[in-house]
Amino acid sequence: MSGAPPVALPLDALNAWAGEWLGARGFTVREADPVRAVPWAGVVCFELESERGPAVAWGKAMSPPTAVEIDLLAVLARIVPGAVLEPLTSDRERGFLLLPDGGPTVADLLPDDALPAWRAALAGYAQLQYDVAPYAEELLDAGAADLRPTVAADLVAEFAARDDLLLVGAPHGLTADEVRRLREVAVPGAQTAATLLLDAEVPATVQHDDMSPSNALVAGRWLDWGDASVAHPFGSLLTALDGTSGRPGGRHHVGALRQTYLTVWAEVTGVSADTLEREADLAVLLAPVGRILAWLRAGPAALELYPGSITRWLRRLAASDWPL
Repeated sequence: MSGAPPVALPLDALNAWAGEWLGARGFTVREADPVRAVPWAGVVCFELESERGPAVAWGKAMSPPTAVEIDLLAVLARIVPGAVLEPLTSDRERGFLLLPDGGPTVADLLPDDALPAWRAALAGYAQLQYDVAPYAEELLDAGAADLRPTVAADLVAEFAARDDLLLVGAPHGLTADEVRRLREVAVPGAQTAATLLLDAEVPATVQHDDMSPSNALVAGRWLDWGDASVAHPFGSLLTALDGTSGRPGGRHHVGALRQTYLTVWAEVTGVSADTLEREADLAVLLAPVGRILAWLRAGPAALELYPGSITRWLRRLAASDWPL
């Protein structure tokens, strides 16, 4: 990440590990370019040479809480091999991952091409979630966070009781009125939303929780599963469509993109559009819990670097229109 502050990640060790593995397979590392360095992960692009010509591979060094991505990728690569990049190799103990190049992401495209590619990515992602649903327990066993509705609602109450997260009156904290609304409206509202989803027509499945054009390959695969959970699938719409002025097509395409995603679910489940819309509204209300957990996993250094990251999502919970 250009201009990012230095982060204590073992990129030198990652480079040596990846170089040894690649060298044993006839590749020479021509350049190792650190393209991202944040407290929870660092990414290195390896430009390679071999008798077969040039190639590219990507290395990732992850902090212990986010290295669960290695375990989740192993499950997903077996269940839906066409929807994720299958790792070349990994070292779970050190949190090292080596991936093949998957081509451009949707974020790499020109604006005129990005919107149809993003629409196709959302449709493919909905199919991925449907295909993974029968394996939800296996993902939980692999370390995916359990954010099914009742658990998510309980976490809303837990977060609302933590003064260390609320930071009332601090520069990056909530106001007293926001805390009042969080505790008096969001906490019971989350319980009601979870109750309404107890008999959801759509099953719990993998929820990527960081859906953005930079994580969607044009070739139809998804990257960066470190924040993934098992939850109501429609919670993914929070990150896929929230703040879509920065997404392909801007805010005026939000409704159409949401419809693209939900239409796939209608086709594969036979559930009515009205039911899917209701479940989507409820799931998105609970989805900020996943973002808060992701920032807590990233750790104090991440919050120091990006102050207010948890507050943003607590504020979203407090301001939401909860069911009574």
